Amino acid sequence: MRTVPVASLVEAIALLEQGDVEAVVFDRPAIRYHLKNHPERKVRLAPFTLAEETYGFALPADSPLRTPLDVSVLKMQRASEVELITKRYLF
Repeated sequence: MRTVPVASLVEAIALLEQGDVEAVVFDRPAIRYHLKNHPERKVRLAPFTLAEETYGFALPADSPLRTPLDVSVLKMQRASEVELITKRYLF
């Protein structure tokens, strides 16, 4: 496989549409968001994931928001709200 470094997802998708590359490997949420906002694109998201990664929040070590944020995110995950938000904004 030959890799072609690019500066942005937009550039990568342009190369794909022009036939200069055969695939784009990028963060799935970013690709879904881009495709949702550009339905005219002639590309589709592959039905598989190469690797599963989670996201995090960066806060100062002594931030009073750390525990409330952790608790809120856990509650949202348990109530399937994270999945609903993902589907609403990324699909």
